[in-house]
Amino acid sequence: MKIKTSKAALSMITVTALMNYFKKTSKKPPVIDEKGNKILKLSKGYGIVGLIGLIFGTAVMVYGLIDNNPKNIVVQISIFIFFAVLGLLLILAALNYKIIISEKEIIHKSLFGTRKSIKWEDIKGARYNSLTDDLVITDNDTEIRCEPFIIGFPVLVRMLEEKAGITQEQLEIPEGRF
Repeated sequence: MKIKTSKAALSMITVTALMNYFKKTSKKPPVIDEKGNKILKLSKGYGIVGLIGLIFGTAVMVYGLIDNNPKNIVVQISIFIFFAVLGLLLILAALNYKIIISEKEIIHKSLFGTRKSIKWEDIKGARYNSLTDDLVITDNDTEIRCEPFIIGFPVLVRMLEEKAGITQEQLEIPEGRF
């Protein structure tokens, strides 16, 4: 019983430490490109966590091939698929996901490379979704979801107030969240 409790405690401590790290990095200033655009990206930590998950899933699969026990193969393949997919998604997010803030618009690039943009003057609404923990910005046709752990997230909130007149209080972002 002690081993299970200590493993659960270690897992909780690890997840809490990672979340605090990502929260802390989101407060860093964004990168500014040669055109003066602010580039908000996820921390490299997302890619590292994804790589660790991918390695773990692969290790389980390799162990399964060495073990060659037909009773365990379904579980081992399931664990491999879960960690491989999760790891690849985190790596893609770290490499591709970004929000570009220019003087004219907000551009969103998803982890799969699709792009959406909304001009500042076309913004019809913005809200913080506490269930999915993201900021949703909309115009008549487009919805941009902004991950709050991107580096420079407070800059996006300030720009929403400056360019679209939407305050942090109106977004209902919990006090001290960012």
